[in-house]
Amino acid sequence: MKNLLVIISCLILLPLVVNAQAKSCYTSLTFQEFLSRHTPDDLAYIKSVYKSIKYPALARENLDEGVVRVQIINHSIDSTEVIVSGATKALLIAETYNKVTQVNAEHLIPTPIPYFTEYFVEYDLEPFDSINNCFDKSDCNYFSILSYQVPMPDR
Repeated sequence: MKNLLVIISCLILLPLVVNAQAKSCYTSLTFQEFLSRHTPDDLAYIKSVYKSIKYPALARENLDEGVVRVQIINHSIDSTEVIVSGATKALLIAETYNKVTQVNAEHLIPTPIPYFTEYFVEYDLEPFDSINNCFDKSDCNYFSILSYQVPMPDR
């Protein structure tokens, strides 16, 4: 139903674009589709996120936790936007934005195809009480940033 509405919207609105480049509608990708299509090595992207994003010391001291939503929107071959949001402290949102922007600059394959995807970064001081059960799922789009370092396995 949702896809049908997008298709109908594209068919109605696309011809109305005047004095602009003809563009297709944005494709919604799962996180796994994003990794396989728009990064040269999906494991390298994931490792880079884990290595780059650190739990800010001030946030640990203040016992700040939360989940930050990361949206990646590719507008064109030279324009990719990162939007971060969440009901958490601004420090965690700023840390996530800065590091994800850096990771994307290093790992995204430039493409003219408009798309968007999302994933979540969870800042968790008590990992053993977490309701996030992504450790055994291949379709998980959560990154848990813990108050201590967990080494990533080499592949």
